[in-house]
Amino acid sequence: WAILIVGVGLLAIFLVFLVQKAMEARAVARYIISRSRLDQMNLALNNYKDAHGSLPPACSVDDHGKPLHSWRTLLLSYVEDPALFELFKLSHAWDAPVNIAVRNSSPRYI
Repeated sequence: WAILIVGVGLLAIFLVFLVQKAMEARAVARYIISRSRLDQMNLALNNYKDAHGSLPPACSVDDHGKPLHSWRTLLLSYVEDPALFELFKLSHAWDAPVNIAVRNSSPRYI
């Protein structure tokens, strides 16, 4: 019985070690993805600033001051898919029916 108990104990320790390593690998992968997204946002902000002379406004507004789109929409043309930006109707609000389908296909980090 002693050998069986020691064997089960060693197996449990090994399984805990494997689970811990898997959790660490997952955390590293999440960090790499987050870092990549932050790098893309930083690049997009800098490219916007170079093109317009300032960072994007908090939101774009219509002639009556009603908010239409956030700064995130304005950055779409500087992120990996500028064609997506062209699909947005900037003269309509972000939640207008013409923009709903486009909004649903936006990258998660925007």
